[in-house]
Amino acid sequence: MSATAERLTVTYPRAGVAALDDVTVRLPDGDALLVVGLSGSGKSTLLAALAGIVGHTVDAEVSGRALVGAVDAVAGGQRAVAAVAGLVLQDPAAQTCLDTVVGEIEHVLENRAVPPAAMPAAVEAALTAAGAGDLAGRATGELSGGQLQRVALAAALAGRPRVLLLDEPTALLDPRAARDVGALVGRLATQGTTAVVVEHRVDDLRPLPARTLVLDGGRIVACGPTAEVLATHGHRLLAAGCWVPTDVLLDAAGAPGRLGDPGTDAWLVELTARRAPSPPPSPDGAALVAAGPRGGDPVLDARRMSVSRTRRPHGRWSRARQVDVVHDVDLRVGRGEVVGVVGVNGCGKSTLLRGLAGLDRTRGTRRTGRTALVVQHPEQQLLCRTVAAEIAYGPRRAGLPDDEVDRRVTAALHRFGLHDLADRSPYRLSGGQQRRLSLACAVVTDVDLLLVDEPTFGLDRAGALDTAGVLRQVSEDGAGVVVVSHDLELLARCADRLLVLRDGRPVAHGRLEAVLGDTETLDAAGLARTDLLDWWCGRPGPRPPLRSLLGALDAAVSAR
Repeated sequence: MSATAERLTVTYPRAGVAALDDVTVRLPDGDALLVVGLSGSGKSTLLAALAGIVGHTVDAEVSGRALVGAVDAVAGGQRAVAAVAGLVLQDPAAQTCLDTVVGEIEHVLENRAVPPAAMPAAVEAALTAAGAGDLAGRATGELSGGQLQRVALAAALAGRPRVLLLDEPTALLDPRAARDVGALVGRLATQGTTAVVVEHRVDDLRPLPARTLVLDGGRIVACGPTAEVLATHGHRLLAAGCWVPTDVLLDAAGAPGRLGDPGTDAWLVELTARRAPSPPPSPDGAALVAAGPRGGDPVLDARRMSVSRTRRPHGRWSRARQVDVVHDVDLRVGRGEVVGVVGVNGCGKSTLLRGLAGLDRTRGTRRTGRTALVVQHPEQQLLCRTVAAEIAYGPRRAGLPDDEVDRRVTAALHRFGLHDLADRSPYRLSGGQQRRLSLACAVVTDVDLLLVDEPTFGLDRAGALDTAGVLRQVSEDGAGVVVVSHDLELLARCADRLLVLRDGRPVAHGRLEAVLGDTETLDAAGLARTDLLDWWCGRPGPRPPLRSLLGALDAAVSAR
């Protein structure tokens, strides 16, 4: 067997229950396993155990066996496993060692004793396989999260591993790049490489791995052929708050057939028509400038704003220079308004947010009110020893009285599903839990403008839908919101307008439905839509209101 867990149990220090509880799963050579479950269900812990991290690099009590090839991960640890396996972590920045992309790949090859003469070809092959060939001349410190994720995948592939361990490899990728990862896993399986893939975004990871493991509370719920597991447990997974393929979602909602069938099309239109109409959308943009805020006074007014980042050319003695990454953006956001920013990896979305927050150098004009920023990697904003103290930090700094701080902390813990984790270290949370914590910290104080970067990164479906509701509620409470996301359905649920970036420049800006319906512009920007959005865009004649359509589907699923 290439990867085996036998009665594997993992318990972290001071945790009341085991993160993994008596898990047994066996994978032969060339098999691919998809691991799904809610945030905190033990998915990443299983991968970390197979990688030899828990019990060694990360303190934990481990019993049972975890074998990768012939290597005992429990006894040998990460160094022993690295000889036969490649690992891509949920946060690629956590495993990046060197300052250049080529150096990062060469580091893996050196550890495999690859001759220097063979390295250039091996580096090129690994980057090409991961869809990162265009990044060969870049510094790792200047890459976007999605670009760094592709480099981490290339580094894992460079050593020609017998087993590939992938923890949410598409979390920071745009939809088109995410589908490329699914195709890559399928190709590797035909070549005899075993893959274990932890993933939330199953609709983007296509084709799905042949087998699926479902975890809940650290225990196995189901394990078997993917089609059988989804047919038997798909509705239960959806009800529990997990992402499922679109066909499973429609079946759970009561659709008469698959997406695209005439009966299903008519059913979706009728279902939407029965739902109360959504609030009127904001007015369309004029060219690339918003026609004005939907709500009250503007909380953000940026005119011809360019944002620069520091870049250092290769070479030990090279001088750093400022390079414009975002060019000539006009953006006004009013109270009560949510604006989404979309584009492929590396187009400048996160840099735009940093410029709006005043963290990167800008040119042009920028006026904002009190601003909170939620960054792409939540651990970069963590300061305190407990979850409760983390949420309390902002209100205490704002000088609020103790009783008001306690009230807000208690409300935030319950609002974001963190009440059972109040005394836990923020650094001991799963990626999805850290994401919820960072958002809780941002909204617990009164702000005029909320800037959010990839808020559903690492979240299950329940957490993503809740996040959409929080962002909408923050705007309705009187703030303006700018949210960067690859999740177009998330934005369809909460955003009024969309700004599309391509190579750092705005190429479309207007009412959300108008931009999503502009197939030519989105294709030119390299953006892929979900199956449901493709169906909506392709409908002849009037389209049902998109937010109402998604809300009607959610309500239909909940009612069954």
